[in-house]
Amino acid sequence: MNEKINKIYWIDNTVIESFKKIKREDILDKLFHQRLITTEMVNNEIKKSRNETTLRIPYAYSSNLPRINYPDRNNYSLVQNESADDSLIIHAFFFGGVILTNDKKQTNKVKSIKGGRTFSVDVEVHGSIWVLIQAVKEGLLNRGEASALYAKMREMGEYLPPAKKFDDFLNNN
Repeated sequence: MNEKINKIYWIDNTVIESFKKIKREDILDKLFHQRLITTEMVNNEIKKSRNETTLRIPYAYSSNLPRINYPDRNNYSLVQNESADDSLIIHAFFFGGVILTNDKKQTNKVKSIKGGRTFSVDVEVHGSIWVLIQAVKEGLLNRGEASALYAKMREMGEYLPPAKKFDDFLNNN
């Protein structure tokens, strides 16, 4: 099994929705073997979505996590109970793991927070494309199946990089 797959995965609703739209939530379940976790706020977001997920994802809520300040034009702070995205990022930075999101703003927040600072845990951020590539590496999908699922996600309106970039990722990872 790939070493990265042994980490904890903090998942948000965007990745779940991507796989739900193509009716392949099973990939998330098989690939991460009960290593998916979310936060109470994201869990509430999932419950409010029209199509209930078949995944059973535990959620964490830690009421005393401090805010994270990070440099941007506005010297922004993350506070865990202000948004689902912020709660996910804060939990990942305090407990470690990988954030799974297709939200570019959330990805940029993580990069801005890391920006040269050292944390006691390593936090990565990846999206649906990375999940498909990991599924190929783990033998859950072949390259053709992953490419077809990527194309289906794009057809269903998911905001993903162009096909050329996906093929490059697939060939180089």
